[in-house]
Amino acid sequence: MKAARATYGLPPGTWRAPHLSSGSVEALKWLGLALMVVDHTNKYLYHGHVPWMFDVGRVVMPIFGIVLAWNLARGDEATAWRAVRRMLIFAALASPAFMGMQQGRWWPLNILFTLATSAAVIALLQRGRKGLMLALVLAVLAGVLVEFWWLAIGATVAAWYWWREPSWRSALAWMVCIALLMPVNGNAWAFAALPIVLIASRLDFALPRLRWIFYAAYPIHLFILWSMQWMKL
Repeated sequence: MKAARATYGLPPGTWRAPHLSSGSVEALKWLGLALMVVDHTNKYLYHGHVPWMFDVGRVVMPIFGIVLAWNLARGDEATAWRAVRRMLIFAALASPAFMGMQQGRWWPLNILFTLATSAAVIALLQRGRKGLMLALVLAVLAGVLVEFWWLAIGATVAAWYWWREPSWRSALAWMVCIALLMPVNGNAWAFAALPIVLIASRLDFALPRLRWIFYAAYPIHLFILWSMQWMKL
């Protein structure tokens, strides 16, 4: 493994963004996926009664948000809209199982809808002032409907700003969004995503890029858990 860091052409003395290699991004996604399965197993099969499984599950959303922000920060508006389309497709595919395990309740919409909304907001922000108002309206309206509400959207957008041009403002915005999740989560474990990502930025994992498996894994694991839930009834 080897360390890597990017300066992004910033003058000496300014903030520098850590660099995530392709392998490190894949490692973060695998970690997020594993922790998500642990969290959902606890939620849907054990009714949230296993404390350690609940705690590590709080790290999942921030990790996926940071990774999404990293990928979108390296692309353009078209890149963001492609990500939106993919996530909406798999969010819809996951919805029957997601709602089935919640006794038919559709609200809030699953986390892929949250990430898709974040990507759409980022796409609109790349239009400059022309897209700013649309981005705000979308964030406000969609934030009512999705998991982790406006806080997840705000944290992902703040991370995107930070990956593009590191500053104390974007870092503070991310911190505030995650801090405001503490009453919802009941703990501060979401902050653990930050050191995890920083450690990943210092390492270069030899992992191949598997784009579609992470999209497909979301509905697949929910349908498996839904089936297991039915077998326990």
